[in-house]
Order: sequence, then structure tokens, then C-alpha cells
Amino acid sequence: GRNALALAREGWEVTGFDLADKAVAYAVAEAKKEGLELNTKIESFETFDYGTAQWDLITWLYGGCLGIDDIAGTLKKALKPGGLFVFEFFHREAGIGMGRPEFGCEADAVKELFLKEGGFEVLLYEEKEGTADYGMDTQKLIYMVLSKQ
Repeated sequence: GRNALALAREGWEVTGFDLADKAVAYAVAEAKKEGLELNTKIESFETFDYGTAQWDLITWLYGGCLGIDDIAGTLKKALKPGGLFVFEFFHREAGIGMGRPEFGCEADAVKELFLKEGGFEVLLYEEKEGTADYGMDTQKLIYMVLSKQ
């Protein structure tokens, strides 16, 4: 919810979803305290209805490596022309460092998923050390920003 709240503070009309009902309830309560508009749903990445040409911005922040069937196609369909997709998650090297060798995204895998789909311009792609959203420690992360062509 903190990312949804941050976007709402900046004037975005925000729809956020999460499977964790307590996380959604927290975001709703915080939005109410701050007088912010926030649309929320308790759903998973797999079941959320992304719609068609509906979004100016879709963020995928610490939601995993996009291992959902045809997710690149789904997101391309959901974004408006010129819409942005912002991704941040752990690199596989971070997972290895955590003692979880299957955790994190392999080098270039997320970017290649969208390049294979087509219809996206890569505005930013970096694999570098950064402060992880979870744990707030330094890890190797993947940062990506795409624009729907």
C-alpha cells in the first residue's frame, strides 16, 4: 500500500490490489487519514482484471519475476498507448546471497519477456545494487521502465 499511497499523494488516480487483506485495509485506513482517494481490491496478480487500454501506469514492485502465463501480453493490452510499466525486484544473485538460489529474477529474463512480446520501448533497464523494498538492505536488484508503443 505504501507505493499506492505515494502515487495518490502525487495526484495519480490509483487502483491497488493485494492478496493480503490486512495490507489492503492498512492502505485504505492510511488513505482515509490523509484524505486521499484510493481504489483497492483483494486479488492476486493472476486473477486481477487488467482491462484493455485502461492504465497510464502499471507498477510491479516486489511482486516476483512475472511468472504468469502471457503476462507481457496482458500488460500490453492493459496499458494505454504511451503508458508506462515500472518493475523492481530482486536479481537472482540477491537470492543466492540470501541462501535461496531459486529466488529472484535471472539476468535479462524480465526484459526479454517484454521484448519477445513486442510493442514496448525499454526506457530503463538496470541490474545493480540498491536498497531493497523488503528488509531495507543492499541487494542486487532489477529496475525496468517500459513504454507501450
